[in-house]
Amino acid sequence: MNQEQAINFIKKLIFLVYFFLIFEGVLRKWLMPGLSKEIFFIKDPIVLYIYFLAFKYKLFPKTFIYYITLGVMFYILVLSFLQIIINEYSPIVAIYGLRMYFLYLPLAFIMYNTFTKDDIKRYIRFTLLISIPIALLIIIQFMSPPSAFINKNVGTIKGHVFQIIPGVVRPYGTFSFVIGQAYFVPSILLFLLLLKEFPLNKNDIVYKLLPFIWISYFIMLALSGSRTTLSNNLIIFLTMLIYSMFFIKRKSSLTLIISSILIFSFAFTIIYMYFYDIINMYIERQQQAEASEGSTVGRGFTMLFEYIKYLSYNIPSLGYGIGAGTGGGVALLSGSRGITLAEYDLSRIVFELGAFSALIFIAYRYYLTIYIIYDALKTTILTQKYSPIIAMAYIFPTIMFGQITGNGTVMVYGWFFFGLALAINKNLRDS
Repeated sequence: MNQEQAINFIKKLIFLVYFFLIFEGVLRKWLMPGLSKEIFFIKDPIVLYIYFLAFKYKLFPKTFIYYITLGVMFYILVLSFLQIIINEYSPIVAIYGLRMYFLYLPLAFIMYNTFTKDDIKRYIRFTLLISIPIALLIIIQFMSPPSAFINKNVGTIKGHVFQIIPGVVRPYGTFSFVIGQAYFVPSILLFLLLLKEFPLNKNDIVYKLLPFIWISYFIMLALSGSRTTLSNNLIIFLTMLIYSMFFIKRKSSLTLIISSILIFSFAFTIIYMYFYDIINMYIERQQQAEASEGSTVGRGFTMLFEYIKYLSYNIPSLGYGIGAGTGGGVALLSGSRGITLAEYDLSRIVFELGAFSALIFIAYRYYLTIYIIYDALKTTILTQKYSPIIAMAYIFPTIMFGQITGNGTVMVYGWFFFGLALAINKNLRDS
C-alpha cells in the first residue's frame, strides 16, 4: 500500500468512526444491549489503527499547533504516570482518563492534513440524508411513553429516561444519550448552510429531498426539549447574521440571511399554530431548568468560569487522578455511575489534574479556541466565504469549555468537527 492508498483507506476508517458515532446507540439500545459496554469502545481500535497508518505513512502535519498538542499530551502522560506511582492511582482509570482527554484529538490533525473538498461533501451528503429517517424516529420516540421499547436506555438494565415534562420524553434518536442529539441537530443546520459553498452534483438526490431535510431539521429542533440544542443552533444562526451584517453589500450574503430569517420565521409560525402544546412544554421545561440550574446564559458563564474558584481549594498538587470525575472513571472506581468532583468540564479538570497542570491544559484549550477563531476569520476575509466562521461557531464552545473530556459522544463530536473546521479552512484557502 502506497501513501495515496493509505490516505484513501484512512478516510474510509474515519467515515466508519463517524458512522458509529451516530449509530452505535442503535446497537447498544436495541440490537445488542447485552454488549452495550463493549460497543461503547467500538470506535477506539479503529482510531488506533488510523494513527498507526498515519504514523507509518507520515500523514501527521508538521505544524506548530500539532507540536504544541504533542507537548501537552506528553506532559499529561507523565502526570498520569506520577499519579499512578506516587498517589497509587488506578492504572485502569488512568488509561480511561487518557482516552477521554487525548485519544480522538490527533484525529483532527489527520483530517486537516488529508481531507479534500470531496471528503467534506461526503459528510454533508451523508448527514443530510440520514436526517430524514432519524426525524421519523424522533417523532415516534416523542409520541411514545417513557416506558416504550423505542425509548429504552442502553444495556439490559432499565434506567432513567430524560423527560421534557413528566410523561413526555426528550428523544435520544439513534444516540445512547440526549447529548448526541444536541450535537446532531445543529450539525444538520451547519451542513445545510455549507451546501451552498460545497455544492454536490447538481443531480444529487439531496437537492430533491432538500424541503424534507429542512422539515426534518425543524421537527428535531422542535421536539428536542433541550436548551443545549437550541443554544447550539442559535450560535450558528447568530454567527450567520453577524457575517451578513459585515458583508451586507454582497448580494449573496443579503439573500442568504433574508432566506434564513424567512425559513425560521415560517417554521416557528407553523409550530406556534399547530403545535402549541410543544411550546407550553418548552416554557415549563425552561422554568424547571432555571429553578434548578439557573438561566441558560448564566449556566454558560458557570461552565466557563467556575473552575477559577477551585484553583484555591486544597486539592493535591497531582490532583485526584485523570478521569476520576468522569462517568466511566467513577464506575471503574466505585462500581456506580454519578457525578463526583465537579459537574462541569473545566472544573472537573482542576480536581483531576491539580491546579497547576489543569491551568496548562485549560490554557491549551483556550489556545485551540483562539486558533480556530483566528483561522476561520482569516479564511473568511481572504475567500469571502462564510463556511469557515459557521463551522467555527458550531465547535468552538465545545473546545473552549464543553464536556469534551467527560462525555464520550461530546469527545468524538468535538475533535471530529474541530478537524473538519480546519479542513474546510485549508481547502478554501487552497482553492
